[in-house]
Amino acid sequence: MTNGDSITFGVGASDPATMSYTAQLGRMLGSGFYVQKDGTGGATLIKSGDVSFWNTQGIRITSEMNPDFIYIMLGTNDSKPANWNKKDQYVPDYLSLVDLYRTLPANPRILLGLPPPATDSLNDVRGPVVANEVIPRILEVARQRNLRVVDAHSPFLDPFRSVLPDGIHPNDEGHGLIAKQIYQAIVNGRFWSALPSAWLRTDIGGTGFGGGDAVDDSGVFQILGAGLGIGGASDSFRLVSQSVGGDAELTARVLGQRNLDPLTASRSDAFAGVTIRENTAVDARHVSILATSGSGVSFRWRDAAGTVGGSVSVAGVVPPVWVRVRRSSGGFSGFYSADGVAWTQLGSTRNLTMAPTAQVGLAVSSALAGTLSHARLERVQLSGVVSSEAGTGSSGAAPAASETNTDVITISGGLDPASAGSRTIVNSAYAELFDPARAELRFSSEAASRPVLGLFAGGTREAAGFDGSRTMSGPLAQTLFTPAVSQDAGFVGAVRIPASGGGGKALLLCLNKNSVEPALGLGYDYGSGRFFVSFTQAFNGAPSEIYGPAAPRGATYVVRLQKTGGVVRLRVNGALAAETNSARPALLASGEGAPITLGGLRPLNPQFVGQLGKFHLRASALSDSDAAALETDIKTWLSGN
Repeated sequence: MTNGDSITFGVGASDPATMSYTAQLGRMLGSGFYVQKDGTGGATLIKSGDVSFWNTQGIRITSEMNPDFIYIMLGTNDSKPANWNKKDQYVPDYLSLVDLYRTLPANPRILLGLPPPATDSLNDVRGPVVANEVIPRILEVARQRNLRVVDAHSPFLDPFRSVLPDGIHPNDEGHGLIAKQIYQAIVNGRFWSALPSAWLRTDIGGTGFGGGDAVDDSGVFQILGAGLGIGGASDSFRLVSQSVGGDAELTARVLGQRNLDPLTASRSDAFAGVTIRENTAVDARHVSILATSGSGVSFRWRDAAGTVGGSVSVAGVVPPVWVRVRRSSGGFSGFYSADGVAWTQLGSTRNLTMAPTAQVGLAVSSALAGTLSHARLERVQLSGVVSSEAGTGSSGAAPAASETNTDVITISGGLDPASAGSRTIVNSAYAELFDPARAELRFSSEAASRPVLGLFAGGTREAAGFDGSRTMSGPLAQTLFTPAVSQDAGFVGAVRIPASGGGGKALLLCLNKNSVEPALGLGYDYGSGRFFVSFTQAFNGAPSEIYGPAAPRGATYVVRLQKTGGVVRLRVNGALAAETNSARPALLASGEGAPITLGGLRPLNPQFVGQLGKFHLRASALSDSDAAALETDIKTWLSGN
């Protein structure tokens, strides 16, 4: 079911009945789906709007239909002056609509659509309001209710006039653009979702309008930021950061940015990059390395709060470009790279007196107050691990150093004596799980998703540390189980839960029924301090959870997850923690593979915060005797013997 205004009805299409985005979506999805629309011309999301969707038949029809998916795209008419003077009601009213739909028996998947751009009219639809004020509020609704967002805005920016002839309503091609975005969200899991809760989201200084942020299915950070930038005696920009104590390093690849409003030209000095900032004050100490749209890459700093900062730049460097900022033993430095392998330091290392705990994160500015720039950054990696430097180089602007990424992918030997279908990762955060005799059994970590290599507290055993900012996932195309068949699986591993960090319920291990949805998972609830198993009983069904006893933070546990037939068991330190024999988790949707995910599932927030040491994973039944032997092996490994 699609909910919306005249765009959803199909205005602008040659034939609303056959060429609206809803009708085109129905043809894309095929005969297995029934798609219906309810679009009312002039409809607003705000309840007190002049033509409120709440006063139409749309909510009643949607509720009676009780659909599996609901796509909502409202906000264009809310931008009218007579409606937007009630803008403070937009988010609460949107949340009310979402909460109403969530009570439907079908437990529908709710997709929030970002409206297409529009022209500007004094007393009618105002495109700048849609871009700079409505869209951030939609992202806020999605964040508060952990909903999926369909970007139906960005595809219209380049062909703006050709697909929106009257400046508001799409033609047939434009309706097709919206349909494709919804199709990708439903079928291929291509959508935006809220950032993990570990990230602080704030606007520094006078940005004019509040920004927004999300992460897409491939892990790309989508950040909307306004403000005049970083420089001089005070700053104004969008900051997405985490509080980090001591040494830290943040790396990201800036893909590009542009204004959300096509009526306002993007500035060449708009930037996106990485920063270490003492606090969120406008004049705080900081070091930042920023990639601009057309003015090169720059290293900027402020040595003391309240003073005018400095900068050094290199012209001719344009996105996509890698940037990195580092704090190490009191020294702060910035680097850039064309390929993420060979790095060049820009400027000299700054020796600042900064508080032990600082904000380390991503910075975005449009170089304009009151206009949001949409920046895309991928391969975001935050850690306390400092890479080594070697050799010399030139930044073209100041004394420089060059560094090489020396991370090595290692492959451990198999340990499980009972099955060649099981392999063990030992002492390696960057590893492959691969049996050459069984090509279908494969686990690999992407360079972009590498977790931190650390140590278990008080010991010498290496572990893969997950801080909630990324995942380590296998290839989406890998196949571990036969499609449409509920099969067995076993996992035994050492898990360290830190004394602090994390929040809510996070999955550590997922066996997925498609590229984004967990069918069977092992998680930890940071609120109650207990491990739990999450499983899906049927395709498109809501997950069920079973919990173990108290497992306090600040400790290491040997965890066993088994599925044998219809029985799912969770054991912690050898003791049975939870069991169900009434459900047969559907590990797969028909015709799809079952990717493995470690460290959390991207659309699920928050993500796992902790460490995973040695583990064994088997794509077949794991008997109690086999599992007990593997637990003994892990305990021996933990003891250092």
